[in-house]
Amino acid sequence: MPQRAIIAVQQASDANAIATAEGVKTRMEELSRGFPADIQWSVPYDTMPFISESIDEVVKTLFAAVILVILVFLVMFLILQNWRAPLIPTIVVRIALLGACLGLTAFGFAINLLSLFAVEQLLLSLRRQKFDNLAAL
Repeated sequence: MPQRAIIAVQQASDANAIATAEGVKTRMEELSRGFPADIQWSVPYDTMPFISESIDEVVKTLFAAVILVILVFLVMFLILQNWRAPLIPTIVVRIALLGACLGLTAFGFAINLLSLFAVEQLLLSLRRQKFDNLAAL
């Protein structure tokens, strides 16, 4: 029966999850060169695909929000024939995103899945507000 050893690696709260995982894999590759021929290593549980996918989804949501803000800005301008009315909501989106990022930094939060989820929810709520404002016109 083969013997097994398990090493659990947990990142520090202020560490980058992707850099930590890549660093551990790189170090294990270096160490495995000195292992006997019958010893192998593997990663049975890796959260990196989930984290990478979550980051990709937040970026997609951000781009969708920016495109929708531009479209709503143009539609509101065409309807109202006034630059000031669509400019205010457009500036509010940037201020909300900047405030969210500054708030995370000010209170010492790292950009992790929970904070990415919060920013994505902020983007979704701003997008819904834009559609509600457009429907009210």
